[in-house]
Amino acid sequence: MFPPGERRDHFLALAIPEKVAEMKSEDASIFQPADYGSGCGTLMSYPTSAAWTWMVYDSANPRIIGYNDV
Repeated sequence: MFPPGERRDHFLALAIPEKVAEMKSEDASIFQPADYGSGCGTLMSYPTSAAWTWMVYDSANPRIIGYNDV
């Protein structure tokens, strides 16, 4: 978790689907396949995680989804 500022902005700029696809095309070894089981399907999907991330973007100490928000 990064505090508001340059590091958080940089991280979020790299966490969009287009940038992930670009980085994956450059080096697929950093994105190994993972299976976290069916229980994580909805809560940890990209749309759900992205919505939560942008919802708490301006928070100084955002809560962690699935840990202290649910």
